[in-house]
Amino acid sequence: MNIPTCIRQNISLKKYNWFELGGLANYFANPKNHEDLQSVITFSHEKNLPIKILGLGANVLISDSGYSGIIMRLYNSNISHYYINDETGILKADAGCTIEELIDYCLNTAFLFGLEEFSGIPSTVGGALFINLHYYSFLISQFIYNADIYDIATKKIITVTADWFEFGYDTSKVKSNNNYIILSASFLLNRNTPLYAEYAKGRNVEIIRHRHNRYPYQKTCGCFFQNISLEEAPINNTGKKILAAAYYLDKIGVKGELKINDSSVSFRHANMIIHNGEGTAEDVIRIARIMQKKVYDQYGILLTPECELIGFNSYPLYTQLDINNE
Repeated sequence: MNIPTCIRQNISLKKYNWFELGGLANYFANPKNHEDLQSVITFSHEKNLPIKILGLGANVLISDSGYSGIIMRLYNSNISHYYINDETGILKADAGCTIEELIDYCLNTAFLFGLEEFSGIPSTVGGALFINLHYYSFLISQFIYNADIYDIATKKIITVTADWFEFGYDTSKVKSNNNYIILSASFLLNRNTPLYAEYAKGRNVEIIRHRHNRYPYQKTCGCFFQNISLEEAPINNTGKKILAAAYYLDKIGVKGELKINDSSVSFRHANMIIHNGEGTAEDVIRIARIMQKKVYDQYGILLTPECELIGFNSYPLYTQLDINNE
């Protein structure tokens, strides 16, 4: 078949991710409706090409060699709501809607509350469900009512509840199975008083201020490594188990110090890698491997990436087998 009009060829991915790194996508699709989506799926089947959904690109590192398949971004961003009773309501948003847009709608139009806990996090609704977006003790899965999913195998749209996603820490059924595309999600949220609405707006502003003061928010993917599980965390000298990966990275002295070419570990946060605009994905990988090795040598913990690695021919970081063989 001919290339659908919503697909472009040989598109640089640098402007589509927060790291501003990565090579070319063989194909880049931006379907605006269900017919466009169907044409992309059909094209991918006929050409035997993998599809990778890319939201805001805030939690990814794309290979310098790019992506040999179809990168797809959903630009649909409709939001609506209705009230169930005096205490609760349902907010529905398309997958392409950003969390920032969603929170703004909640605070200023729907007056539904809960999602302001995710203020300042760069993500689309689809991306948030894909990784089970989290901030401190809050998980996006706590608010999910249902979602509309496109099943690539059956070419049908199904409506599923939160249980279907099999949510975990930084994961979901959609992340572990590339047969599904999130089209929209509905959230069960609380109604409250006008006074609480003003409190929520203030919390929104304060969380964003806190994030901007504490974390780098340009040319980075945020936290590169996942936090440690309770089972693998060692007991420190105070008798506690600390789960934050940044704690161990702070201890090994990489914060603001480890640098390769134009990329480095941020001086603001030991679990965030940044670059000055001229770096490469390979530089970031080299830094991440050093971080893994130092933490493993000192604490026996193998850090695993929270950042999604896209377009690499093989897994570029240390595995347990690699560590054991060194």
